[in-house]
Amino acid sequence: MSTHPNAPVPPPKRAGLATLVLHHSVTVIILVLFIGIGVWSYLTFQKTDFFVEVDRDDLQARLTPPLIEAQRQRIEMALATARRLDDRYPASLQELVDRGLLLQSDLYYPSATELWLYSRGVDSFELTLQRPEGGTASP
Repeated sequence: MSTHPNAPVPPPKRAGLATLVLHHSVTVIILVLFIGIGVWSYLTFQKTDFFVEVDRDDLQARLTPPLIEAQRQRIEMALATARRLDDRYPASLQELVDRGLLLQSDLYYPSATELWLYSRGVDSFELTLQRPEGGTASP
C-alpha cells in the first residue's frame, strides 16, 4: 500500500475459476449426501413396525406379569430389610413407607387400582395383590 494520497488503488483480487468450481462441487456433493442419507433413512425406517397399530390389550397382558413380579420382589426386599433391622416383620406395609423403604405408590403399583395386601406371621409373611374386581393374585 502506498503512502501517497493520489496513488492508484489496486483492483481487488478475484477468486479464481478453480476456487469457484471447487466450492460449487463440494456444495453439490454435500447436497447429494444429505438427500441420499434422507432417502436411505426413510426406506430403512419404513421397514419397521413403527407405523403399525399396536394391540394395547395384548401388550398390557404380556407386560403385566413381569411388572407384578418385579413389584413383589421390591416389596419383599423392603420386608427383608425391615426384618434385619428390627428382628421382626413390620405390622403393615405403610410402616415400610414411613421408614422410607418403599414409596406410597409402591403399595398400588403397577396400577392405581390394585392394592398389595400383607399379613405377617412370627417368621413369615404373605403378600397378595388385590385385583380391582375383587380377586386376588398370590405367588
